[in-house]
Amino acid sequence: MNQVGGIEKYGFQALVPLETAIAKYFPHFSALGFEDVLLEQALNRILGEDVIAPINLPPFARSAMDGFAIFAKDSFGASPSKPKLLDIAGEIAIGNVPQHELNEGQAMEIATGAPLPRGADAVIRVEDTKVEGSRVKIFQAIPPQRNVILEGEDVTAGSLILHKGEEIRPDHIGLLRSLGIQKLKLAKQPRLVLLATGDELILPGKPLAPGKIYDSNNLMNSALLSRYGAVVVTQELLPDDPAIIRQEVLTGSNNMDVVVCSGGTSVGKKDFLPQVLQELGEIVIHGIAQKPGSPILLGKVGGKPVICLPGFPVANFISIITILGPLLRYLQGALKRDPRPIVFGRIAKNVSVKGLGRINYLRVNLQETDTGYVIVPKKLSGSGILRSLVESDGLVEIPADVEGLEEGEIVKVFLHLR
Repeated sequence: MNQVGGIEKYGFQALVPLETAIAKYFPHFSALGFEDVLLEQALNRILGEDVIAPINLPPFARSAMDGFAIFAKDSFGASPSKPKLLDIAGEIAIGNVPQHELNEGQAMEIATGAPLPRGADAVIRVEDTKVEGSRVKIFQAIPPQRNVILEGEDVTAGSLILHKGEEIRPDHIGLLRSLGIQKLKLAKQPRLVLLATGDELILPGKPLAPGKIYDSNNLMNSALLSRYGAVVVTQELLPDDPAIIRQEVLTGSNNMDVVVCSGGTSVGKKDFLPQVLQELGEIVIHGIAQKPGSPILLGKVGGKPVICLPGFPVANFISIITILGPLLRYLQGALKRDPRPIVFGRIAKNVSVKGLGRINYLRVNLQETDTGYVIVPKKLSGSGILRSLVESDGLVEIPADVEGLEEGEIVKVFLHLR
């Protein structure tokens, strides 16, 4: 591990590159297993197995238009000036099954979505016909399969439709329901406790005494972590008391899948979490080469991950999207560990980086133009200025070995989860 900066305290002598931290920390833990879940409750959950289509979709050939089911060859040569005349052999409403086979020289009136009668191979639109008594005039020639949705055209029985590790989207739910699927095997969601530490923290509803601040991390973290599939069971505010912190971390590791702390991770006199983790379990990583968010502490107690995030809210937020969120997706076996949307655009002006050796997270706004996005850096920065996140559209990651960005350079923007 390469030393970055001058921080020298036990457990925090070096800042570890983010990729190295992930590669070293994640393998300490295994996926949480699976459970059967009703389709109605599957949105945004992670699939625990491949999904194979049990039936063809559609399960029968059906009409794509209101019109008449016919033999295509009976329309050959038809035109507005020289229509073909066919006998009407019945009517097929949606949801009904044709009672008899269609013969050459015949047509059956058919509704959109209704099953094709046996023998028919095309549907002529109602706009291209005219009914005269018990017969219908055809004013256009059409080829076989025109205006017909074939059996299995959407999905063939036995085909793979969703992969293990995919996140269930609304369109997935529509397809699965169309196939008659009622339950899915999904990854268990990580159960979390959130522990915000600091004598200065109080809950809203109480007046702010001198030196006190309202805790924002627990509620913000709960909202953000839910987007990574976590279930936050409890949230606690803890004073800077190592005995209390020790007990809550131990209780959390006994009862939850993941313990998440915020504050108390760095090298100050009241930063007790490194000491607590060393006593209860193991410190795996202390300090990641990212800005903001370097004083992150990754440990384990009783075989469970204990993630200690920086107390400043922006550093806290960024540490979730760089390592805690991806860890939660890892525990669920997700194929895609970072769910944030990505866009590309040209940076609007030069951006310099103070000090190499860390990934820098630049807060930016998007301006849409006729030639693509223009990426505008935010003037506000700092790990404690939450407004800089609120007023931005996303983040640009400036690699640790890059001194800055040049105006006009193409950059990748990771959009905020909304």
